[in-house]
Amino acid sequence: MLYEFISQNHAWLLDRGAQLRKDRGQVPIDHELDKGFALFLDQLIASLQQEESEGAYSSGAISGPVSGAPSQSEVGMAAFSLGSEVYALGLPIDQLVHSYGDMCQAIVELAEIKDLRLEIGEYRLLNHCLDNAIASAVSEYEFHHHRMQAAQSRQGEMQSRAATGERIRKHLGTATTAIAALKLRELTLGGMTGKILERSLLHLNEIVSEMGEENNANQVADTALHLVPLTTFLTGIVAAVAPCASVLKRSVTLAPVNPALALQGPLDLLAAALIGLLQACLERTIEDDEIALHGYARGSSILIDIIFPVHGAKLQEGDASLLLARRLLLEHQATLTVRDSVHAPYTLAIALPRHQTPT
Repeated sequence: MLYEFISQNHAWLLDRGAQLRKDRGQVPIDHELDKGFALFLDQLIASLQQEESEGAYSSGAISGPVSGAPSQSEVGMAAFSLGSEVYALGLPIDQLVHSYGDMCQAIVELAEIKDLRLEIGEYRLLNHCLDNAIASAVSEYEFHHHRMQAAQSRQGEMQSRAATGERIRKHLGTATTAIAALKLRELTLGGMTGKILERSLLHLNEIVSEMGEENNANQVADTALHLVPLTTFLTGIVAAVAPCASVLKRSVTLAPVNPALALQGPLDLLAAALIGLLQACLERTIEDDEIALHGYARGSSILIDIIFPVHGAKLQEGDASLLLARRLLLEHQATLTVRDSVHAPYTLAIALPRHQTPT
């Protein structure tokens, strides 16, 4: 079995991966990332074991859904951390992509040396875990990269505002001096001093107009304001629907949420949309069913998944609860999609702009 093979050769595979990086001339990777590759092998072992005991495509919670739809998984969450770590170290993302490939190459190499025949299902799952890890790591790296670019853009805006302030002070100073001269010497506005005053006032008017145009073009609130931790928000949603779920003898659970993730408030309409969707799910489930709520990051988005068992009564695209939720979500630049495939659970997925709590 491949999982036994990887477990027995765990240390060799990590050493071989490090050697392949060295042969490629790659800069040595931080020790924390080496631990991340070790975790990847452990997650691959756990995925293989689960599919061996419970059947193909049963390890989605660890390896990610086979449908390829974005979802929270152990492999994906660990890869998010590696993508963030690589960005913090100032390394290019292709080094991490190649390093994941090195782990796969090491497994295949040793299997050939030891004449281990990989089953089709095992090879499929190996590639699936690898694809999910790489996609998640790249997605997280790009998020931090774009976030840094936005921060640099804001810094440029601040410098531009400082320059505008200096222009205002200059023309105000000229205008003030001209007015003082007019008063002191009892000059008329039609003379040279009056023309200087007029030009200064015209320049000030131009600056005010430019500032007004900038404000109209950038009517976006400061994202540092009104931030609400995602975990706090979702905990409140679960508490709000708990009494209804209890009466109907269902349960609504919340998966662990990264405390660094945040939403930008006010969130009344988002809360109304979520509660409405959860109530629609409760109506379509049966006694003892569990509705699972997941909140996680995917690139520049926060995804909120409502996962529930379907007993024939699915939410249709024209359903009133979906139409209402989409209308409410417009305020948050959010989208709502329905994911329904053979190999993945029925899911209502909300995607919103991603924010981070201040660190």
